[in-house]
Amino acid sequence: MAWPGVEPKDFIAIQLGGTFLASGQQWRNTFHFWCHDTADSPSAAELKDMLDSAWMSDLVTAYQGLMSGDGTIDGVLARGISDPADPSYIPPEAFKAFSSVGVLGGGTDAPTAISPLLKINTDSAQRSAHGHVFLPYRGTLSTDSNNNNWDTAASFWTSSLAGIVTQLNKVLYTAGGGHASGAVTDIDLVVYSRARHIRAETPFAFRATAVTRSPKVRYLRSRQP
Repeated sequence: MAWPGVEPKDFIAIQLGGTFLASGQQWRNTFHFWCHDTADSPSAAELKDMLDSAWMSDLVTAYQGLMSGDGTIDGVLARGISDPADPSYIPPEAFKAFSSVGVLGGGTDAPTAISPLLKINTDSAQRSAHGHVFLPYRGTLSTDSNNNNWDTAASFWTSSLAGIVTQLNKVLYTAGGGHASGAVTDIDLVVYSRARHIRAETPFAFRATAVTRSPKVRYLRSRQP
């Protein structure tokens, strides 16, 4: 199946979600993928296989490294995206509970609104082709940062954040022989534009070529208790 993909049923979203226990504040991270293995859209059973894959297990483990024991990864949702041109289409969906607790050493004094930022780069020079993901964080800023920037010598940067980047780079179309295998062999990370999709503009998704970390400490106001 050649790119660019224009069939909405070939795209899925995978959303990780969790909770900061002390405040009850919840977080969500959503990534979009192009499924190119068959002419048919993925079924709910195939989505469940993706959630059961070793790659997903490793991604959840990497997320645990972003938070102290006061943070959890409650589960992961996989679903097809809706089609604005076909309101009758009901996307498939699968969910897997993880209830995984953070393993980051240190305290829990940082505000829940503190967030590391991932940037998703694509092969298109289009404003809608730039992706950003605000990751969860629950730890000690005094050991992880310097002057509002993440300390690039600290283990949080070299291990915790690097672990997330490593896992996501395994599902790039440019990964070649290093692409994740099993149930996620034929899915590639993309930046999906809902606005372009609604306006019937194509392409409405752009293939990711790299995932990088922003060195600046971010404050996401929507995560305030």
